[in-house]
Amino acid sequence: MHYITDCVTKMFKDTSFQGGDVTTVFTPSAKHCQILCTHHPRCLFFTFMTDSSSEDPNKWFTCVLKDSVTATLPKINMSGAISGYSFKQCPHQISACNKDAYVNLDMKGMNYKSSITTSAQECQERCTNDIHCHFFTYATEKFPSLQHRNVCLLKYSQTGTPTKITKINNVVSGFSWKSCALSNLTCIRDVFPGTGFADRNIDSVLAPDAFVCRRICTHHPNCLFFTFFSKEWPKESERNLCLLKSSESGLPSTRYKKKNTFSGFSLQNCRHSIPVFCHSSFYHNTDFLGEELDIVDVEGHEACQKKCTDSIRCQFFTYSPSQKLTNEEEGKCYLKLSLNGSPTKILHGRGGISGYTLRLCKMDNDKIQNTLQKAKVPLITNEECQERYRGHTITNKMICAGYKEGGRDACKGDSGGPLSCKSEEVWHLVGITSWGEGCAQKERPGVYTNVVEYVDWILEKIRAA
Repeated sequence: MHYITDCVTKMFKDTSFQGGDVTTVFTPSAKHCQILCTHHPRCLFFTFMTDSSSEDPNKWFTCVLKDSVTATLPKINMSGAISGYSFKQCPHQISACNKDAYVNLDMKGMNYKSSITTSAQECQERCTNDIHCHFFTYATEKFPSLQHRNVCLLKYSQTGTPTKITKINNVVSGFSWKSCALSNLTCIRDVFPGTGFADRNIDSVLAPDAFVCRRICTHHPNCLFFTFFSKEWPKESERNLCLLKSSESGLPSTRYKKKNTFSGFSLQNCRHSIPVFCHSSFYHNTDFLGEELDIVDVEGHEACQKKCTDSIRCQFFTYSPSQKLTNEEEGKCYLKLSLNGSPTKILHGRGGISGYTLRLCKMDNDKIQNTLQKAKVPLITNEECQERYRGHTITNKMICAGYKEGGRDACKGDSGGPLSCKSEEVWHLVGITSWGEGCAQKERPGVYTNVVEYVDWILEKIRAA
């Protein structure tokens, strides 16, 4: 029996975890199985079956994702099995990017496009730049069948993983590099208010705002775009509903105008650091419902979020402030989870403060854009900025800029960069990128150094040089 408290990166050969099965998928390696477990909302353990684990080929390359309410599962000896733990409890960065090529393995899926390529690498590039492709199989020039030599098969599945994996000589399989931020497909970052997309729904979840909905879409294997109904949506049963959508062309076929709707696109194709499955904002006067893990006394909603982050199975939380006038900071922290990692219901007007675990915020592919970027953001007053950052002191040596709803902002790699304003056709350096909470978060503007407060110091240093 093993209880998860620390980061365990070691894998255990000829070992299986007994019980706790959540789902079974096919993966070409134990390493890829572990990454899938890490990104799955409930998986804590996994067992991967190699091609030596059974005489039945249908059991080869199966990846069994597991969970346990006690965070414990017994180990048993099993020849050919490899077991290990989710990286959720690990401090290091974790990427969904998989650049490995799997020789002599055919990853089965829906074959929807075939072409002739000169190499497996070219086939992988075509998969990466095809809107629907999840993985591929390439038949080399030594493949026995002449008509199939150098054929590149692009494939997809409902889960984004192979439906089966078989051993075949002279083929190479691999995954799309979209999650490596290497796609050349069009990236649309805008969120469109008052707009709905009337295309096929592939899934639906509840989300507190359109930006959480977009992150969920980005990390869903088949979501290409989304429509979100806000809390002001007239039909109560559809409020906070995030509709994940797809189409054959990869673009919305029909758009409609409707108040209290927001629509946008998955960011999976963007050549930048793909947004991690991390929602760092707090949602005031909002309660998230789900399966309760624990109730603890804490001082403030930030402490509640830390409790959730420190609890391996907690996915989201609601902090209920104390009704006592003696200490407004004391309250109850409700740690919660669900099957898909999203609240089962979102209620407003009950005084709670809700949010998500920060456990997955470290799962970043850590790619920084090397092409100069720009974004237009409005300046806001220091008084308004102080309201957004009550735990910090906003001084006159700072200047803030950003949209109330988020969406555009400076981010990782931008520190020290310029905040410029145009006046009478002349651009002036107004601020220097400094800090903020997250990137492009709702009601979390970027904070910049106020250059005008340092002009004398700057001139002094220039003259001294």
